[in-house]
Amino acid sequence: MSSTATSIRSPILSEPPVYESPARPLALFISTLQCGGAERVTVNLLRVAAQAGIPLDLLVGKAEGSLLSEVPPEVRIIDFNVPRVRSAIPQIALYLRRERPCGVISHITHVNTALLIARALARTKTPLVAVEHSRFSPPSAARKLHPFEKKLARWLYPWANHVVGVSTGVARDVEHSLGLPPDRVRTIYNPIVDAYLLARAEEPCPHPWLQGGDEPVLLTVGHLGRPEKDHQTLLRAFAIVRRTRAARLVIFGEGAERGKIESLRRDLGLEAVVDLPGATNNPYAAMRRASLFVLSSRSEGLPTVLVEALACGCPTVSTTCPSGPAEILAGGRYGVLVPPQNPEALAAGILQGLDQHWDRDALRRRGAEFSATASLDQYLSILDYPLPRSALKA
Repeated sequence: MSSTATSIRSPILSEPPVYESPARPLALFISTLQCGGAERVTVNLLRVAAQAGIPLDLLVGKAEGSLLSEVPPEVRIIDFNVPRVRSAIPQIALYLRRERPCGVISHITHVNTALLIARALARTKTPLVAVEHSRFSPPSAARKLHPFEKKLARWLYPWANHVVGVSTGVARDVEHSLGLPPDRVRTIYNPIVDAYLLARAEEPCPHPWLQGGDEPVLLTVGHLGRPEKDHQTLLRAFAIVRRTRAARLVIFGEGAERGKIESLRRDLGLEAVVDLPGATNNPYAAMRRASLFVLSSRSEGLPTVLVEALACGCPTVSTTCPSGPAEILAGGRYGVLVPPQNPEALAAGILQGLDQHWDRDALRRRGAEFSATASLDQYLSILDYPLPRSALKA
């Protein structure tokens, strides 16, 4: 491998402040706890808020998924146990009337709209924050499956107390797509980096290729069932890289597109040097040891994995897809940026990334700017949550 893994320490991260909590809980709402970006964000927010002493409720359409075990024990889980979030609208309305939470932060369009309908039925004034994780234009595969979502969001989002985009690109697109006034959608970056992530990065490596050796190992982490992740372009780019450079590639993830990806791997003659070991709940240990993290997406909101890789000190190559990567990498200051859906450009970017000398401490400092504490503080600020009475410094 081209570099040696070292212990991760961030001088920027600090413990969350301790807040003067009202008696009523703060609620977070998500459909399930399957391993995904919005679900990970929800768990990260819960963790840092629990550490800050905030009373918490987690509203969930169905309490299932690999991230359920990571919900802090202090959190009260309200399981509506429904196959679709819209089926829980009467239960959500009853919860709002009975519990009177001091605010609800919800994630993803169909969850946000269900919550807004439920509040109207409940006739309460509970402050609601609707968080969008992706652009409406061009539509993602998920948006194509639910064409009514945009119309419903256009009608309901003006009634949200706050609408949040997880990147500036997402925020401006939501405004334009839903006809909202300029600056109606606020940007709050996802709560990604915390002490938990850094501790997990120190755990044993989950893949044998990343346990030592001179041959560089590339890494990507992404759902194999979402075409916008564009693993096909990554494989074609890697085949080009292999013409001039010995290297191996590990793709962590699982999904419906696995068969197509395996077929292309076979057609390109890469079976011995590209491994698809499935999903992992600890990609951080791999990121700490990889030579290069590669993001080949056609579309993103704010790619959490790119921030996680930086926080682990891993050099990155990413497409300039809308939106997020250019913001995270500061226009190329903290990683190599290439155009999307272009195997030749991605291959050139990978070779550049392998040859370039990286200041890994600088990468970690950039990743730490997307801290869970900073994100929590911004959410509490827009909800007018009581100010902290003290701050515990690392």
